[in-house]
Amino acid sequence: VKIADVSRAVIQLIGFFEKKKTTYPQLSKRIAKVRPVPEILTAIDRVLDRGGKVKTSASPKLEQIRNAIEKVHHDLNRAFNKAVSHLSADGWLSETQESFVGGRRVLSVLSEYKRKVAGHVMGLSSTGKVTYIEPAATIALNNELVILENEELIEVNRILLELANYLRQFYPEIEQYQETIVSFDLLRAKARYAFEINGVLPEISKSRELYLVKAYHPILFLKNKARGLKTIPQTL
Repeated sequence: VKIADVSRAVIQLIGFFEKKKTTYPQLSKRIAKVRPVPEILTAIDRVLDRGGKVKTSASPKLEQIRNAIEKVHHDLNRAFNKAVSHLSADGWLSETQESFVGGRRVLSVLSEYKRKVAGHVMGLSSTGKVTYIEPAATIALNNELVILENEELIEVNRILLELANYLRQFYPEIEQYQETIVSFDLLRAKARYAFEINGVLPEISKSRELYLVKAYHPILFLKNKARGLKTIPQTL
């Protein structure tokens, strides 16, 4: 994602300074040395969304797995809600009705009825009055979900490895992109700081003399500026 952000920023810089050659001749010359490589962004955008998550469309297998996960989630919710409705009507559930134990959705069964509920006991409440039971109807579905999620992880890792191997050929360009962004960020920071302290471009002469006209210490100036105080300049 960081590579994509840097690549996108550099391409925007190239486009901007291409139109501003006469306004910013020096910066335009600097950015002109950078070679745009749209293949970097194309490859990343095909695989990752802006949040850094691997897209479902990244591979047919991943799409198949995620569709299967979505179906299992739907079947799980339906089976679990059916169990809650049935046991709630019988008065066998606590007020909370459900909880999560070990990442699994479980029924909050009043302990006196725990032997009447088919399923896997996952634990007890601190008082022992509630027993957490995974309904029998959802056990197989939960196991299938675990298998699918592991398959998803394997496929995601395979896709990311494939992407990394493809991008490796563009390492020099990516490194140049990073250096360019750092360079322009530094220039921007200097410009902002100069604006804050009312800085001016010095005139360079061949004589070994330093002549300061209405100068002031920048840190003192900023401190006084924050307090609303005036800084008295000096000419040296």
